[in-house]
Amino acid sequence: MLNVMICDENVDFARAFKDQIIKAYGEQIHNVAYFKKEEALNLALEQYHSSKLVVFMDAGFCGDGISLAKKIKEKNQLVQIIFISNCLKCCTDIYEVEHLYFLKKPVDTSRLLSALELTTSKIDSTCKNILPIVTKEASYCIPISSIEYLEKERRLINVYENGNKHSFYGKYEDL
Repeated sequence: MLNVMICDENVDFARAFKDQIIKAYGEQIHNVAYFKKEEALNLALEQYHSSKLVVFMDAGFCGDGISLAKKIKEKNQLVQIIFISNCLKCCTDIYEVEHLYFLKKPVDTSRLLSALELTTSKIDSTCKNILPIVTKEASYCIPISSIEYLEKERRLINVYENGNKHSFYGKYEDL
């Protein structure tokens, strides 16, 4: 199930878009939240640990949604970004950030559905081949084929891959 974050300073649009997402893809959605300030979004991202997260980012969010999306991807490679905007000429820089889709406002429901299906497919294929490790500092994607071995010390799990050690708290059952 997907968790969705909408980043748009226009609260009326964000509310309507939230309803549109739930109506179009309801059974596949776990949670939808919207943000109009960067600080609130950053706080939510720090507290949120999931590999099934999609962020709908207005390209002009807080002055520069494109740079913010880039920071999000650097911190958590598992997040899927979909850009939204009503200003096409403002979006020439979106290709500087890895993203799955671009939707023009107002968002057509069939295009939204296509974007969500692509996102679900991408997440499912990514999760099959990687071990997602989430810590307070960042999220990591470790290819399963590169893992040498796992080690557990009480609640601390150590993953050894290609000479690197990654540690996080968890249970083997959760892997």
